Amino acid sequence: MTPHCEAANSMFGLEAQTGMTPPIVSVISSAIESVQQQVVSAALVYTSHERWPLSSTQSLPRSPLRISVLDSSFNPPTLAHLALANAPNPSSPASDYDAKLLLLSIKNADKLLQEGDATLCQRVEMMSLLATRVHHNGLSSPPNIAVGLVNEPTFIAKSSALHGFLGDRLAELTSNPLHSISTQLTFLMGSSHRIYWVCLIQTIPICSMTSRL
Repeated sequence: MTPHCEAANSMFGLEAQTGMTPPIVSVISSAIESVQQQVVSAALVYTSHERWPLSSTQSLPRSPLRISVLDSSFNPPTLAHLALANAPNPSSPASDYDAKLLLLSIKNADKLLQEGDATLCQRVEMMSLLATRVHHNGLSSPPNIAVGLVNEPTFIAKSSALHGFLGDRLAELTSNPLHSISTQLTFLMGSSHRIYWVCLIQTIPICSMTSRL
């Protein structure tokens, strides 16, 4: 693979950048390389605070932890992406998701990098800027959002990678081993993705889809 941004001096000690400023190029580069080379199943390059996906204010998290996932190519991020990320939880409009994740898959099942496209590094930088504009519980609570990377092309594989990654992360973040936290992921979709899935369901026999899942 050709490098997508400046090569980092080292891949060790990789940590997501926190706060309102976008991550530096070396952090993004290390994360992309780590995920591409399957050193890790997923990586975070930006988090709004160090305890993500846990709340920055609550000591005892709920279980399952409800996390919205906006999975897109972000080429480039648009106002439509922002609207989706800020959309309320349809199953509980009065309460927002516990955490939010902007996700970029390095391996995309439908889209390949074309000449003139934004590089992976540039997309992550733009995603991090977008993350600073995402709300949590309207404007009443501090943001609880992250920007992450995986190297899986399908929703099922992405979900599996994220559940494993989040399980390990939550185990490190929680000091109480008796309090087990599960995660509930909701992948957000725009109208074009919904139309695609309707067409897919109409053209592939149900028994075939079931066997693949």
